[in-house]
Amino acid sequence: MNKLKKGESKGISIRTVLTLFSVLSVTIFFVIGLVTFILPVYNNKTTNLGMEILDCQLQVSTFKDGCEYLTRQARLYVENGDIVYLKNYCKEASETKRTDSAVNSLKNKNLGAEADRQLQNMVDSANNLRQKETYAIKLAALTLGETDLPESLKNIEITEEDLALTDEKKAKKIRALVFGNDYVKQEEDLRTNAGVYLKRITEAFNEDLTVNDRSIYALMVTQRVLIGLMVIVVVTMFAFWIAFFMWPIKDYIKSIEANKPFSSGGLKELRLLSKSYNKLYKKSALEKEELVIRAERDGLTGLMNQRAFVQLNDVLKDYKGDLALLVIDIDHFKQINDVHGHEVGDTMLKLVATELLNVADVDSRVIRLGGDEFVVLEKSKPVNAENIKRKIDGINEYFMKPSKDRPSLSISVGVAFSDKGYTDELFRHADQAMYFVKRNGGKGIHIYENNNSSDGNPSN
Repeated sequence: MNKLKKGESKGISIRTVLTLFSVLSVTIFFVIGLVTFILPVYNNKTTNLGMEILDCQLQVSTFKDGCEYLTRQARLYVENGDIVYLKNYCKEASETKRTDSAVNSLKNKNLGAEADRQLQNMVDSANNLRQKETYAIKLAALTLGETDLPESLKNIEITEEDLALTDEKKAKKIRALVFGNDYVKQEEDLRTNAGVYLKRITEAFNEDLTVNDRSIYALMVTQRVLIGLMVIVVVTMFAFWIAFFMWPIKDYIKSIEANKPFSSGGLKELRLLSKSYNKLYKKSALEKEELVIRAERDGLTGLMNQRAFVQLNDVLKDYKGDLALLVIDIDHFKQINDVHGHEVGDTMLKLVATELLNVADVDSRVIRLGGDEFVVLEKSKPVNAENIKRKIDGINEYFMKPSKDRPSLSISVGVAFSDKGYTDELFRHADQAMYFVKRNGGKGIHIYENNNSSDGNPSN
């Protein structure tokens, strides 16, 4: 008693704990507010830089789209001769001007001399393609007899040499201009220059983004650490109160009512009580579990016993699906016991149990009713009868080959099917089928059928 009182006098008072928690909470909350105020400034800067990069990427993409559209319209016109494609090309080049708009937007960003130089390379590549395209389009238009050409094409000079070519050679010339290797190479140059330009402008933003991102990262880490500390302080405060004053006794009462072990939380005295109670509870649970195992398991084979079979049947009576019941009896088992001894007989029972388990389906139940009689319950339809026969024949074939450690034996099996779950009639039918095998010399299997003769004997 003196030791207990001495232990009770030690520890921190509630007032001290609450004061400590309050001071920590206010301090952390103030610093979190300061960081939260500063963080948006850096975030806005990062957002602006990011938007600039995205806009540059968008403008480059627009530039490329415009170039690809012009290429596509030029190729379609020289291939098909449809004036619509020519008009589309001229409208894009003279009115829509996506490429020009994108270039002007990029120039206005003032990204530096290196970026401007690379942008000019990209524009030069596009201009080289346009020269080939407009020349090919005008030559194709003249070949097709088009006279009403857009103003943008009238200024294109066609050489006398090309005008003198035959229509077939003109067609080859036109096709080479927009489909040839030189044109394809210039297309690749355009894509390369556009990629290099994007890389250059991205590098131009990287330094500011890196510095700004480092500041944001430091602020965010600080904020998260402080929030984490705040959460820890708050959770610890509530956990201390609940764990040491509210939950333990309430949990113990519930545990007693629900017949469950105590939790190990609470004060020292409650922990001691929990430990003592749980020790007794565990001992009681083990004894109870052992009694249940003994009551529902066969001591020799480890299979479910007759008591478990009865309980299982009660459950399966509510099951209205397909069900197969096998009643199994070892032939001349008494003779095995008399000749080889009960120890060998027990071994054979365990081997039969093992073989039945090996061939049983995952959701099947193998039960030893007692003596040399077993049953197997499985969800199966009559159409699976051949599969069941094959398994039983395999078991008989295995056991008919004696070895040094065991004599030969065979089993007789009766099978009955039900589409309404388990019934007493199902067992009676399977039992009749098994005895039919017995009367005919054993070592086999018979399936009970509903259209049997009046004496109830199973048929093949």
